[in-house]
Amino acid sequence: MGQTGTTSVTNLALVAAVVALAIGFVLVSTNSRTINVNMGGPGTEYNVITITGSASMKVVPDEGRLQVGVLTRGQTASEAMRSNSEVSNRVVSALKGIGLADRDLRTSGVSVNPEYDCSSGQCVLKGYVATNTLEVTLRGEFVRRAGEVIDEAVEAGSNLIYGISFTVSTERKRQLSQDLMRAAVSDARSKAELLTRELGLRIVGVASVSVNLQEPMPVVPTAVEARGAELRSTPVSPGELTVWAQVTVSFKIE
Repeated sequence: MGQTGTTSVTNLALVAAVVALAIGFVLVSTNSRTINVNMGGPGTEYNVITITGSASMKVVPDEGRLQVGVLTRGQTASEAMRSNSEVSNRVVSALKGIGLADRDLRTSGVSVNPEYDCSSGQCVLKGYVATNTLEVTLRGEFVRRAGEVIDEAVEAGSNLIYGISFTVSTERKRQLSQDLMRAAVSDARSKAELLTRELGLRIVGVASVSVNLQEPMPVVPTAVEARGAELRSTPVSPGELTVWAQVTVSFKIE
């Protein structure tokens, strides 16, 4: 058999060996990531091995979002709004009193609407309903004091709690992304080096890279009605969030 035929047989044997080793690696891999092998054909400049590296970690949220609201009623729109403003101001003062800053308190909605009684089959205006919604950003120690923040708001007159969500701050996400990408790249590189070393090959470059970062998503708040004493000593725990990264790298080999 000529040299060309010998080269072809050698390549086919190498493909079979790499694929067999790759399958074995996937079976023992704790995160079961797929390893793709493309040994190239005639005219291909280089052979590549495509491997996905991954990394994940659990983090304690360092930021939270809470929406509290005040709902009041009145015979006229101005009466409903006047009453609402009084209670809303008390809520804001109470939250500032426990240490929340102005930048952590933002009005996210104000409304006043007519309210009708249609129980008799004919709708009759019975008054007006005013609402004022305040978005509270929890930072630092207030993440673990979220229950206290809710209690203070309710004690001051808030009668709508729109739920709470915990997340990771932008600055913390940036650092986590860098750490996770670095670890994921190292994972992919380690797998590639193991395969190529066992086959007597070597990595000579990188053909392509793709990155997938999964950030923790905050829970969408659900509106519930607060009832004063029922929410005293509210137990709220931020728990842990999982963040992870995947890096798929096509390594050039020879």
